[in-house]
Amino acid sequence: MDVVIVTMCTKDWVWGVYLLIASLRYNNVKTRVNVFGFGFDDRDKALLEQFDNVKVIIREMALRRQMTFLKADTLLSAEPAEYLAWIDCDCLVKGDVTKYLSPPDDAFHIRVRSTVAETCLRFRHRYTNPSEFGHIPEAVLDIWKKDVGENETPRMDSTVVTNCFVFHKKHIGFIRKWRGQISKISSIPYNDDVKLAYGYGKRLSDELIMSSLFLFAVDAPPIGKYQFDDTSSGAYLVHFAPAKKPWEVWTLQSVKYLDYVLSLIRYAKEKGYELPALVWSLREENRALCYLSSYVYYLIATAKILASNIVWPCRRYLKNKSGRRFGP
Repeated sequence: MDVVIVTMCTKDWVWGVYLLIASLRYNNVKTRVNVFGFGFDDRDKALLEQFDNVKVIIREMALRRQMTFLKADTLLSAEPAEYLAWIDCDCLVKGDVTKYLSPPDDAFHIRVRSTVAETCLRFRHRYTNPSEFGHIPEAVLDIWKKDVGENETPRMDSTVVTNCFVFHKKHIGFIRKWRGQISKISSIPYNDDVKLAYGYGKRLSDELIMSSLFLFAVDAPPIGKYQFDDTSSGAYLVHFAPAKKPWEVWTLQSVKYLDYVLSLIRYAKEKGYELPALVWSLREENRALCYLSSYVYYLIATAKILASNIVWPCRRYLKNKSGRRFGP
């Protein structure tokens, strides 16, 4: 089946896309890969194109906050294929995922948040009424409905995750619509409503914009069964998010994949592939230090979360008292 995997990254994340491609080839996934490299030079391009069936398209450097606007553009600029698969550059595969790249039902295969805890975490700073916990806040739904301007009732009570998805080329119109909606929302001043409905830190979330379309667009494609998270099958996706990446520092959540990542680096060396500059966290001799650093990072991250849990209620109280809507 004709498939192309599409991804993108900035120059400082070359290790991420290098490990993604290495994991694909290590697991005998021979699918074409298009990499859109922002700020890449010729050496970055050569590092990735030494793998079979990889094409690097160099683009001018973009700010990290602008990358949100470019995911749809890169999909629309990729080589033509029957199926297109998007995979973020901070992902790896374990096992042969080839069968997931051309699903038989021609639906749009993307992960939908399936638990109350996940939804609560996604909207944790947006709730104003305890009865909304585990659901998309009504204030968010109202803005999405207004901005999309199509269906009156939401299609589902959850959101999608855009780190990995696969779709048949007949759904490319939905990607164009997503790009158009990103352009529309990004043209609005970053006010409280925009932050509430689409904000992720200090930038827009392409994920929330796509979710708004899946909920309220009349032509949103059917969602198929997402299979990349089925760890029991032995073939699944690993996503190093939203915390630090392995080429920066290991976390308690990610360090369980340390040995696997080191095996990918050994594989690349055995195949005679040149490596990017080897950072401390990807060196075999630093294995013990990597485990130790993951605990240190956990303690620091936990302290920040505890502080946030104190600060956010205070901010909510002060904003509500002043009559301003509480947002992220």
